[in-house]
Amino acid sequence: MSFEDENAAHRHFSATLFNQTWEYLDKTERTQEDEEMMMLTAFASYYHWTQRPDVNPEKVSIATWQISRVYAVLGNGNEAVRWARRSVEEAEKGSDPFFLGYGFEALARACDLVGDTELLDAALRTAEELANLVPDKASREALQADLATINSH
Repeated sequence: MSFEDENAAHRHFSATLFNQTWEYLDKTERTQEDEEMMMLTAFASYYHWTQRPDVNPEKVSIATWQISRVYAVLGNGNEAVRWARRSVEEAEKGSDPFFLGYGFEALARACDLVGDTELLDAALRTAEELANLVPDKASREALQADLATINSH
């Protein structure tokens, strides 16, 4: 595969690697190699998103959200919290409740891992309130379905 320019390469790899990460996330059983590749593809996708000329806080919030989800799936709560906070910070720069809701979804999921029930409850409440503000029904329901998978002790 050849690219006319560097921007085309960043566009291609940001999306392709994001989708490859999802393939690993969707697996019900992963090998150690799968887990390593899942982490690498998530970070590589994030890198390519940040290099695109059309990068914006919402795109960065989704990339950092995915890194938080990978860490959560791998059971590394501290890193999941770190990247979830980054996702929230980026989404707060925009105005779309969908992206901010997913940032708080990641934070709630990560707090569940580390046992921070106070922050878990607050993040979950905030994410649920934001989900109700998402105008697109399919997007709203996707966020609500993800929120329903988080234990609120």
